[in-house]
Amino acid sequence: MANKINDRISLLRNLLKLSRADVERKYQLSQETLKAWEYGKNNINNTNIDFLLNIYRNEGVLVSKEWLVKGTGISPTSSVTANKINNEDFNFLMDEPFQMEREIKFLLNLNPDYISFRVNNDSMTPKFQSDSIVIGKKRFASDISKTVGKDCIIKIKGKKDILLRRIGLTEKNKYILSVLNPIDLVEDPIIIASELDFSAPVIFVRYCDY
Repeated sequence: MANKINDRISLLRNLLKLSRADVERKYQLSQETLKAWEYGKNNINNTNIDFLLNIYRNEGVLVSKEWLVKGTGISPTSSVTANKINNEDFNFLMDEPFQMEREIKFLLNLNPDYISFRVNNDSMTPKFQSDSIVIGKKRFASDISKTVGKDCIIKIKGKKDILLRRIGLTEKNKYILSVLNPIDLVEDPIIIASELDFSAPVIFVRYCDY
């Protein structure tokens, strides 16, 4: 969920559509080393962090060290829109709410199948906090069945609402859409649906920290 530095390293590489082989070929960083970093098996020192930041910059994305290491501060942004910004001033551009929205917008622009959802209650706690924003990648048609057992942003066929639910399956192959924490505010903690327009397993969570 991109809660740790290794998750953010993996997330950025995937969002930039770079394989580990691509990184090795372009930047002479071995696939095994990068894999170890992404799986959290090896510690990453400051020299290695700076090396990764240069890779992102060369690929057209400006990433602050604070965001990469801690997940806080300025969110990643396209260097096309930030190339006139002095790096020393980068951390003072925006207040936290705007940073959050800008980060989500940046991620959504990377793939047309990405969708975001703002969690507006405690029905998915403890995994997803109220006011956090989640991003998922849409799956359609037969691929929806591959998301059973996962927490997904979903749209029921014929309905307007977008929901965040854990997907299950009945014996008759209908979808069970359930919350993790039933609360009084949720009218239908469990929904049975025959068809979904899409389901989008959560791949990124941006917690509200302001």
